[in-house]
Amino acid sequence: MPIKPAVIGLDISDTAIRLAVIERAGKKAILKSYNDKKLSAGEIVNGEIKDAKKAVAAIKDLVSGAKGSKIKTDRIVSVLPEPKTYVKVITVPQTDKDNMDETIRSEMVNHIPYSIEEVYYDWQLVHGGKQEKKIEVLIGVAPKKIVDDYTKLIEDANLIPLALEVEAAALTRGIFFQSQAEQTPSIVIDFGASRTGLFVYDESLVQLTISLPISGDAITKTIADTLKIDSTKAEEAKIVCGLDEKKCKGALRKVLHDNIELLAAKIKDAQDFYANNYDHAHAISQVILTGGGSNFLNIDNVLKEKLNINVKIAALKDNIVVPKALPEHKIQSFNTAIGLSLRGNA
Repeated sequence: MPIKPAVIGLDISDTAIRLAVIERAGKKAILKSYNDKKLSAGEIVNGEIKDAKKAVAAIKDLVSGAKGSKIKTDRIVSVLPEPKTYVKVITVPQTDKDNMDETIRSEMVNHIPYSIEEVYYDWQLVHGGKQEKKIEVLIGVAPKKIVDDYTKLIEDANLIPLALEVEAAALTRGIFFQSQAEQTPSIVIDFGASRTGLFVYDESLVQLTISLPISGDAITKTIADTLKIDSTKAEEAKIVCGLDEKKCKGALRKVLHDNIELLAAKIKDAQDFYANNYDHAHAISQVILTGGGSNFLNIDNVLKEKLNINVKIAALKDNIVVPKALPEHKIQSFNTAIGLSLRGNA
C-alpha cells in the first residue's frame, strides 16, 4: 500500500508552538514525529508576530529536536491565529458562476471588520442549487498582513509553506478524522493556555467560531491565588483533583464555580444563536472538549450535568496511532497540528 508524502503540521499560539507529522497508508494514519516548545513572552501577542527572530529560532529548534522519527521533509502546513481569522456562513443571491466571486465579495464586507482590499479569503458552497434565489456559502477570511507575516516566518525557518489554514478547520479535521461522529452536529471547545475557542461543527463543516473569555492560564492563576499555591502545583491539581467532588475535598469545584457556570452559559448561548440564525442548522447533540485544558479531571461530567447533552473528551487515539512515548496529558494539545499535517497529505 503506497505511503503518502509526509507534511509537517505547525500549530502556533501566543504561548507555545507544536508540530506533528502524520504518515498515511490507505486509511491508516500514524503520528510519526511530534514536538512542542514554549515561547517566551512577547514573541507572539494576540496572534501577531512581535519578535520574528526569536520565533524563527524556536521553529528551527522545534523541527530539529522532533521526537519520534527524524523529520526529513521541509514542506509544511501552518495554522493562522484564531483571533485574527473569520469563519462564517453567509447568504448571497444566486448568480452565474462567472459573477459568483464578486457577489460574495460584495456581501462579505458586511460581515468582517476589514475592507476587502486588506484580506485574503476563500469560500465554498454550503447550500443552494441553480433553482434557488439564495445560496449559503462558507467564507474564511484573514488579514493580508497576518498571512504574509506567517508565510515569511515559515520561509525564514527554511521551510516551504504549502498552505495556511484557520485553526477551526484544522482542529476539527484532527478530531473527526475517519470518525463516525463526523456527521453529528457538535460544539467543539478548544481549551488553550491564552484563549479558548468554540466551534460549531455541522454537516461536516465549521459553521461558526466564537472566542470565549476563558483560558487555561487564567484558571491556573485563579486556583493558585485562591489556594495560595504556586502555578506548578495548580496545574497538577487540575489533573489530579479537577472538578471531582471526591478528590481534594472538592476544593477546585468550589474555587472554579463561576468559571464553569460562565462556560456552560456560553455554550448554551452558542446553541441558541446557531439554532435561531442559521436556516439549515441541526440541533447540537454533543460537545467535544479538546486542547490542554480538557485534561481537567471530570470537566466532561460536570458540563454534561449542566447542559443536559452528551459531553466527551476528543478521542484522538481512536483514529490515529499515537506513540506510547507521548504523555497522555499532552495528547489533546496536538490535535490542531495533527489536523494540519492531515491536510498536507490528504
